[in-house]
Amino acid sequence: MLRTRFATVLLSLIALSLAALCWRQATADIDVTPVVPGAAGAPPTAAPLRSAGQRGVPAPLERLTDTRERPLFDGTRRPVKPGAPAAVAPPVAMQPSPTAEGFKLVGMMRKSKRDSRALIRAPGEANATWVVVGGEVSGWRLTSVDEDGVTLERDGATADLALFQPAGTSAPASETEPVKPPR
Repeated sequence: MLRTRFATVLLSLIALSLAALCWRQATADIDVTPVVPGAAGAPPTAAPLRSAGQRGVPAPLERLTDTRERPLFDGTRRPVKPGAPAAVAPPVAMQPSPTAEGFKLVGMMRKSKRDSRALIRAPGEANATWVVVGGEVSGWRLTSVDEDGVTLERDGATADLALFQPAGTSAPASETEPVKPPR
């Protein structure tokens, strides 16, 4: 009992001392008068500026020819010869990215971010299946479930499926037909 009381009093005194020190530093006047070089009590002056090219002083731009002539992002950093054709990479054939046409978002369930799932009907399928985030349907991975739709990903391409069609657009005829329950 006596030890804990002593420790409490000691900690309180330390806290008060630190608070008083902070108050003193916050309210202290700061001397902002200019210092005259060579006056008594003045700090020593810095060394005189060096000429261009010495350490600490940049060289004039005219002397920095290597920086301009040697390409920074070339592995060899060899000077570019005037009139030499620039190396051009051959064109890369673009592969068509996969599309999620034919997928229909039928419903969603969001208990939490971790326990979200979507009811998705894949193209050519009569019935929709529940897919959890991270699960796959017809080769597409479900990456997120939002308030108004879901995001599918496949081979780096993403596709967003909306739960409801935006106003002014009509759904394809195949999507307006009622789904027959399984027997």
